[in-house]
Amino acid sequence: KVLAIGNSFSNNTTRYLYDIAKAEGVENVVLGRLYIGGCSLERHMRCATNNLMDYAYYKNTAGTWDKMENVNLLYGLQDEEWDIITMQQQSGNSGMPDSYDPYLDQLVEYVNTNKTNPNAKLVWHMTWAYQQDCAQSGFANYANNQDTMYTCIVNAYQQKVQNHEAFSGMIPVGTA
Repeated sequence: KVLAIGNSFSNNTTRYLYDIAKAEGVENVVLGRLYIGGCSLERHMRCATNNLMDYAYYKNTAGTWDKMENVNLLYGLQDEEWDIITMQQQSGNSGMPDSYDPYLDQLVEYVNTNKTNPNAKLVWHMTWAYQQDCAQSGFANYANNQDTMYTCIVNAYQQKVQNHEAFSGMIPVGTA
C-alpha cells in the first residue's frame, strides 16, 4: 500500500506502478495519490493546517485509477493503512533548500501524527531537472539551465532530506 503526496511528478511516477508491481508478483496492490497541480511543501502544510479540500484523490486497487475530487490531506492519509508514504517538493523549488523550511518538518510531523499504520515508512520522491528548452517559470530559479537545476536538486536533497531521520529511503528519479 503506497500513498504519494505530491503533484504531477507523483502522478507520473505512480502511473504504471500497479502494473509493475503485479508483473513482479506482488499481491494486493493498493496505490493512492493526493494530488494538487504544482503543489509545494508549503501548500501541503497550508492545506493540512486549514483542513482544505483542495486535493484530487486517486486510488488504484484493481489496475485502474478512481478519482475523488475535493478531498483533504487527512482523508487520503487515513483511507488505508499505508505501508509507504512518499513526499516531494514542487519541481521549481526542489533545488532551493530554503523552500523546504519549515514545511518539510511540519509535513513529516503531520503525516506521522495522522497515519493509521505506525510502521508506515516515509520515502522522499526526488524530482528531476527540467529539459533544457522548458518554459516553466520555476526554471528561471536555475538560470534556465538543466545542469544547474540538477546540481541544485541533488544539493538540496543532501542538505534537507538525506540525513532526515524520518525518511527511510528515496526514489532517485532526479538522478536516474
